[in-house]
Amino acid sequence: MVELNLGGKVRGLRFGNYALMTYNTLTNTEALAVKEITEEYEYIDFVRDIIYCGLKAQCKVKNEITDFTLEDVTGWVDEMDLGNIEVVVLAWKNAIQSSDFVKKNLEALGVDGEKKK
Repeated sequence: MVELNLGGKVRGLRFGNYALMTYNTLTNTEALAVKEITEEYEYIDFVRDIIYCGLKAQCKVKNEITDFTLEDVTGWVDEMDLGNIEVVVLAWKNAIQSSDFVKKNLEALGVDGEKKK
């Protein structure tokens, strides 16, 4: 989990399966896919989206009210320093790698739990 001062208070970002699922829904991408960076979807959009999804996941896990919008997060990202952005992106990458590792190992198992041949 990552904690950042956003919107005048310390907020937690949780990057796990719920955040990944929320990202895929938000960006209309397939599971574990990251939307391609283009002129229409820039790196800062990606950062905003993963922060939003991490915040949403933390609220879900902690049973807290979501008191922010995607537009709020857009403004908060503008105020962030590069060091915090790097921390968030690294946490996101680690979550993606962990989920991909689990997915690949589950696919290697058969329905009865035995390894496929």
